[in-house]
Amino acid sequence: IDFPVPDSTQRLALWHRCLAPLLPGAGDLDLPFCAGSFELAGGNIRSIAVTAAYLTAEAGSPLTMRQLIHAVQREYQKLGRLTLASEFGPYVDLLIP
Repeated sequence: IDFPVPDSTQRLALWHRCLAPLLPGAGDLDLPFCAGSFELAGGNIRSIAVTAAYLTAEAGSPLTMRQLIHAVQREYQKLGRLTLASEFGPYVDLLIP
């Protein structure tokens, strides 16, 4: 059975649904960017949300874009994907070296 990767509109809905418990965030969350730039399946987005929740709890503060980018980077590492500057765009400086 082939499960196609959700399109950006579907991914945006998934980002909102998975991060709802962590919202409102710090105000700098750019979920439309995440939906448009990171071609991920729903399970991967959920995994990122769980990682982001742990990072948020550890920091003791609202969810920030920095934490979300770190969670995406960790998911990419688990998937064996490269973290390309072109995908992370204006948030490439938030990546952990």
